[in-house]
Amino acid sequence: MSIRLRSVITLFCLFIIGIDLFICGCRKDPELIKPVAELGERDPAFSPDGRFIAYLEEGSGIYLLEIATSHSTWLTYGQLPDWSPDGKWIVYVLARDIYKINVETKEIMQLTAWGNCFFPDWSPNGKRIAFDVSGGDSGGIWLMDTNGTNFKRIMQYVRQPDWSPSGDRLAYLGWVGSSGLGQFTIFIMDSTGDNSMRLTNNEGDDNRPAWSPDDSKIVYVSESEHNYWNIFLINTDGTNNTQLTFEPESDNGYQSCEPAWSPDGSQIVYVRTEWFEDEAIIELVSHLWIMDADGGNRRQLTER
Repeated sequence: MSIRLRSVITLFCLFIIGIDLFICGCRKDPELIKPVAELGERDPAFSPDGRFIAYLEEGSGIYLLEIATSHSTWLTYGQLPDWSPDGKWIVYVLARDIYKINVETKEIMQLTAWGNCFFPDWSPNGKRIAFDVSGGDSGGIWLMDTNGTNFKRIMQYVRQPDWSPSGDRLAYLGWVGSSGLGQFTIFIMDSTGDNSMRLTNNEGDDNRPAWSPDDSKIVYVSESEHNYWNIFLINTDGTNNTQLTFEPESDNGYQSCEPAWSPDGSQIVYVRTEWFEDEAIIELVSHLWIMDADGGNRRQLTER
């Protein structure tokens, strides 16, 4: 892959979460000189009953895809949606703060007013929301009540919390090594922030951990040495690390990222991104795909 295309993927990863720190192991690169156009769908999240997938349509906000009919309905502006356990609310990010919306009535409530808040994840008992704050003295993983009160930071300098189905643990993304000489790796910890344990030990950076509904596995994304991203599955004790997607390495390449489980644990929805370059512009086109939990039966869901 060319240096320029690596720079494009760097910018794309940074845009995904709207921050200037880290995600997907991405680094800023001054050699990017062409404008980038980003199209398609991202940030998938299954509804608790398995009937819908909430997702981001690039440039127009959060939609609900009814799986049985393949019909999508616009819900609100924002990104990074996550459902409440009862399916009545979706928590999401808008302008670097966290909101929730009632799926039926469209009532909206702002939950944070700090800025730099991302990756909200509703607890299995419906009582708390985990989220992260990017950088600064407030950086790290926080918990709050679902009405936007009772804030508590449980760990600094880490990102991307994801609750275990039992509600007593969180998976998250942490840095291993010294500044500039390490990598991003998946960890798990108690929901209090105690008993942290490193889970992955790959050569490249990792990101986007998501706990399986049966509490036994975590799906996540990892980077190859050539800056390509694929989806992996690992047991919560760190064993049986298995690659699920195998994107080809080419100049007009693909990446698989942002995995999310179906409620019954039988399928994983994810984002597959392809990039195109011509003389004037670089396009990044993303669509939702779905596969069986073992990586089989991969197929495209959206193409808007």
